[in-house]
Amino acid sequence: WVLALLFIFYILFWFIVAENVVTSAFVEKAFRLARPDDELLIFEQSLQDSADANTLRAIFQEADRDGSGGISLYEFETLISDPVFHGFLRTRGIDINNARLL
Repeated sequence: WVLALLFIFYILFWFIVAENVVTSAFVEKAFRLARPDDELLIFEQSLQDSADANTLRAIFQEADRDGSGGISLYEFETLISDPVFHGFLRTRGIDINNARLL
């Protein structure tokens, strides 16, 4: 009767092994499907970059007080002293603290 118990243990062991293999296949496929698509991430970043460029263009056009089509040093210094502009750049990972040195 020990051999019967050993045989049952053997069958259960291989059943669990097979179940783990099947489960790992499903989990791997689920992870693959859940991972974001690289092309979609690139497209979304491109859209965000375009929106940021349009926002910056509008900010610089507003900062151009004399309507010359460019920004003078005075207009630039006024712009970089604005905390809202600092916040806009900071959220995009741009540090403007040393802009006066340039």
